[in-house]
Amino acid sequence: MEEKGKGNIINMASTIGLSGNQPMRRARDRSSPLPKSINRKKDKRQTGETPQKLIDVAIELFAVNGFKSTSIRDIAKAGDMTISNIYYHFGNKEGLLFAILENSSLLIVEELQKAAESDIEPLKRFKLLLKTHIDLLLRVYRRESKILFLDEEYLSRISKQFQVEILEIYRRELQNLQSAGHLSFTNTTIIAFNIFGVINWALRWHKPEGSMPFEQIREELVRFVLYGMLSFSHPEGHTDLLMVD
Repeated sequence: MEEKGKGNIINMASTIGLSGNQPMRRARDRSSPLPKSINRKKDKRQTGETPQKLIDVAIELFAVNGFKSTSIRDIAKAGDMTISNIYYHFGNKEGLLFAILENSSLLIVEELQKAAESDIEPLKRFKLLLKTHIDLLLRVYRRESKILFLDEEYLSRISKQFQVEILEIYRRELQNLQSAGHLSFTNTTIIAFNIFGVINWALRWHKPEGSMPFEQIREELVRFVLYGMLSFSHPEGHTDLLMVD
């Protein structure tokens, strides 16, 4: 079933930040090892107080102004440093962006893997995975996530392997739910993409200073993913409402 719609799935992947030419691997079961995270050896020039300050400043500017609208001069000025500092530690602006996303992506994948490894029943584990994902993108790594998902045009040349790893974590857990009889849909890849759409889009509308507490927003998102917007918990008996004209 999943392979038949592979072309459409790949097209859908490109619209939410996954490279269309990435191989769509079948998700592993829980007895298989988790996918390895990116493990690029860090350049010694990117460690220490100066490069970390540049990273912190760049994260703030990229998140607010976007990658294209932020110049190397802007970063140097905000960090009270010279442009040569950036060239020495990161090569160019794109190198600085890569360092930011590589570090945050490693940590995000690591936390999602921990949630997926929790020794609890599949439905509770999946809910924990959703909550962890929302926490990471909307609160813990909010600025880095905004750079990643809202500046996609300038990330096409940067490795997106970690996004494929996140996809595989979700597909594996969705297949566990499917085996347990909890899913009413058959294509776990499409389900995963729909979930990513809900969570990633929240980066555009969620305001930390808003009146609704974060915990309530997170619960609403989790409930929507698990149960949809209608008041019944399962579509059986309501097939007329699910028909597409």
